[in-house]
Amino acid sequence: MGDAYELLRDATLGELALLTFLAFGMPFSFMAGVSWVLSKVVGLKAEPDRRALLTVLPAYIAVTLLSVFGMAGASFWPLIFPLAGAPIALIIYWFWRRDFRSRWYENDDEMPDGTTLENDDWKIGLLAIISLVVVAAIKVILTRDM
Repeated sequence: MGDAYELLRDATLGELALLTFLAFGMPFSFMAGVSWVLSKVVGLKAEPDRRALLTVLPAYIAVTLLSVFGMAGASFWPLIFPLAGAPIALIIYWFWRRDFRSRWYENDDEMPDGTTLENDDWKIGLLAIISLVVVAAIKVILTRDM
């Protein structure tokens, strides 16, 4: 941890901003992306609290494992990502929980007229994710050639 102090003590404002982005922005963007993918395929029939947990927890574990094993030679980075990722995971959990609870009905009688149930088949969610990736890849290829 001594070299972390040296790094922060002599850092300019731009370097501190970059370190802040690395510590908070990278785990946030990774967890947000992974949790979005998981929200389409995991726990589709689970209650909102459990579904949000099943959506966010694997993303947080992945960030932690990638930082610990991926940066094993670095001095303090393996500790920063799990620590900075914990409040980020709570924020993402709150977001997904709020979203899932807003669309949750205990039984079919509570549903307003004209409201349809979402598809609870994980294969449909996986197909939607693959379709989105294919469309994005086609767009990148077409815009790169122009």
